[in-house]
Amino acid sequence: MELQELFVEDHRHCEALLDTLRGHVRSGHIVDAWRGCVSLRLTLENHLEAEEEELFPCFERVTGITHGTTDLMLAEHAHMRELMNQMAGALGAGDCDAALERIAKLETLLTQHSRKEEYLVYAVCASPDADLRELERALRHHWQRQPEETA
Repeated sequence: MELQELFVEDHRHCEALLDTLRGHVRSGHIVDAWRGCVSLRLTLENHLEAEEEELFPCFERVTGITHGTTDLMLAEHAHMRELMNQMAGALGAGDCDAALERIAKLETLLTQHSRKEEYLVYAVCASPDADLRELERALRHHWQRQPEETA
């Protein structure tokens, strides 16, 4: 599987985890929702770190663009982390309505963000100008240290 496909697959996995989490919250299964929240947080955080530490620097090297695109991506990453924290807080307080509101916002942001990355950042990093061997080696090392999912 190509590197670009791995990232896209990871996006879809995060989206599926979010959808499962929403189902648990809607059903009032707080324990399952909490487990789903932890699983999503671990998976999403690992994905965001891989992009920030490895993929975005590759994008900047290949394009020469060190501001703009990656600044926007990083700002969206920060917003996703904030929404995850708010969602976890709502779940911890047993406030399913607030958790569902944060899930909806996170879903919209995650979907829009993922598509931007897939059509711009990933495509550039998969171009012949990118040194994919080094990027692939770094990313595989990063993903090997991903913590086990709890759900």
